[in-house]
Amino acid sequence: MSSAAEEYRRITGMISDASGERREREAARVEDLERRFGMLDDRLRAIAERTGMSRLAVHTHWETVLDAMWGEPWMTVPPFPRPDPHADPGDLARNEQEMYEAHENLMALINRPRFGFRR
Repeated sequence: MSSAAEEYRRITGMISDASGERREREAARVEDLERRFGMLDDRLRAIAERTGMSRLAVHTHWETVLDAMWGEPWMTVPPFPRPDPHADPGDLARNEQEMYEAHENLMALINRPRFGFRR
């Protein structure tokens, strides 16, 4: 039979071992989370940059069309469209390509020759 002091040492030793193992697991988890957060931060920065570039392209195309259509008083231009909150971010490249193609087609129509003269 062991004494109370020996039992106390045994129990505190088990607690100390368990808390040491827990600290090691938590330290490893912290390293993993820091790595993941770093990766997510990089992705968020890339997304923010891509978003900014897309917005700039949309606004530039919109302004170009408004300038080109200025001489068409019959044309009513709606206000600048708001972003679609339900748009799938995975479709961004396809949507941008459609925007570029629509802009090119519209500008080709606006700048087409009339009676042999260009506007």
